[in-house]
Amino acid sequence: SVSDLKQYARILKAIEHRLERLAQVSDSAVLKQLRLWQDRELAAIEGLSNEPIADGILGASQARNFAHFKLPILYELSWMLEEWRVSLFAQHLKTRYPVSEQRIGKLWKEIDLYLKLHLGQNV
Repeated sequence: SVSDLKQYARILKAIEHRLERLAQVSDSAVLKQLRLWQDRELAAIEGLSNEPIADGILGASQARNFAHFKLPILYELSWMLEEWRVSLFAQHLKTRYPVSEQRIGKLWKEIDLYLKLHLGQNV
């Protein structure tokens, strides 16, 4: 959406800050939790596309777009993870809405339920 496109400048600034801070927190528990959520998102995307995501940006982007079209709540999860990264690594840029691991977990439960009911998958 247009609203989401307007966020890219802020997200890119947050990425810069995250790269600067990554060396300091590379083994932190928070970073491990973030990776866990990213892996879950990726598994859901692969499950919806019924095949592993192809190497490279184009393959991953196509799979993600297809999954977001098929299950819009995954789009919401993707943005929520981006906002969580902002809150963790670039707090001064502020998030668009309140975000926490608990909120991500609540959203994930909805995604997981959908995948179980409609696709017979556990992710």
